[in-house]
Amino acid sequence: MRRASNAVVIDANVAIKWVAPEPESASARALLDGRKLLAPDLLVGDCSNILRKKASRGEMDHETSFVAARALERVEIELVPMRRYPAEPRPGAGARSPRF
Repeated sequence: MRRASNAVVIDANVAIKWVAPEPESASARALLDGRKLLAPDLLVGDCSNILRKKASRGEMDHETSFVAARALERVEIELVPMRRYPAEPRPGAGARSPRF
């Protein structure tokens, strides 16, 4: 019998809610309460891009976006490497078809 895992996979939309007031921010912050957090390694770039856009749109000032980025760096998240596209396509596959 398998035990239920206490791990949660999150994405940038959840992580941003920890540092910026958005709908469902309270629910997102509840995930920080003792759970193991996992995320694709794309999380870092995705969060940076979201914070940059919020600053450029005037939703937060640049200093606040910098502080938010630093706060996200302190959250313990296990980043899971994403698969890379193959260097060569599979036989019969289009040139841009990824192999999963």
